[in-house]
Amino acid sequence: MNNKTKIISAAILLVVVIAVFGFRMTGKVIDEPEGLVESCFIRLEIGEDKIGEEIQFSLVGQENLYGNYGGLVDYYDDDGGIAEDYLLRVNDLEGDLLFSSALSSSRFVFYDNFGEDEEDLGGVLETESGIIPVIVPYIENIGSIRIENGEVETDLNVNVGEIICERTCMAEGETGSSDDESCCIGFIKSGGEPILLGDADGDGVVGELDTAVFQSQFGLIEEGLSADFDGDGDVDLSDFTFIRENMGGEPKTPFTCVNCGDGVCSDDEDPDLCPEDCIPEFSCPEDMIKMAYACSTSGQRFEDWRGDWISTDTMIGDTENYILPSLD
Repeated sequence: MNNKTKIISAAILLVVVIAVFGFRMTGKVIDEPEGLVESCFIRLEIGEDKIGEEIQFSLVGQENLYGNYGGLVDYYDDDGGIAEDYLLRVNDLEGDLLFSSALSSSRFVFYDNFGEDEEDLGGVLETESGIIPVIVPYIENIGSIRIENGEVETDLNVNVGEIICERTCMAEGETGSSDDESCCIGFIKSGGEPILLGDADGDGVVGELDTAVFQSQFGLIEEGLSADFDGDGDVDLSDFTFIRENMGGEPKTPFTCVNCGDGVCSDDEDPDLCPEDCIPEFSCPEDMIKMAYACSTSGQRFEDWRGDWISTDTMIGDTENYILPSLD
């Protein structure tokens, strides 16, 4: 096969991949903390009870959220409509509609008998009550949230005074530990080795022996002291704070929010989590193509994709960035 034929074949492959799978998914990375306020949401748990022929609703839970929840928000399309059971209406302080969300009933449960009953293989079971979970975007002037069921509208009586928007996720470079419920918005957590500040003797527990080590080193000024937990070069009362606060505690794994895929291997990035940034330099034989992480051929890459070993995203990227350029 000559170079011209190879170029045509690779180009056809690229077109076929794009045509079959439509488009590439791309992520938006938010790198300015002050720009993160748009990612506030409200989680509601709505009780749904069928009493006689009437459906009654009540607010079971209300929680402020922060993070990547935008994909879980359903909007109601007034033009085409959405075939759902109920409509959630979010109004402003004046009672005007801000937006609507379609809701499904929680009282219908799918079940499967797994072949144990030939006369009843499974289906849909209607229950008398259930909980409808819903996530709606934060808007500063929310006044009420209501459910519309046909011609009947129910005010959920949300506590609008508790609806707030505050950044609880972290931006790039911010740190936390594994016991936090912290999240890295737009980034990933790159973890380190478990540590336990206050563990002066290194036995994995903060206790009386660590207090004894602290007492023996108190007042010393030199590098490498095991009781110098804050790393300032001496052992003083500020170091004892770590013993007091972590007494009986377990080691915690620290993490740093890092941006994988920006082409920069930062000191905080784990090479196993961010291979696209931190892959070591390597060379390939003449008959193979140098990809992002390994040596391969266009034919082998196509077989990897057909066998679901690599994603469509990766296949398209490799074709654009490595396979086609190698045929020039």
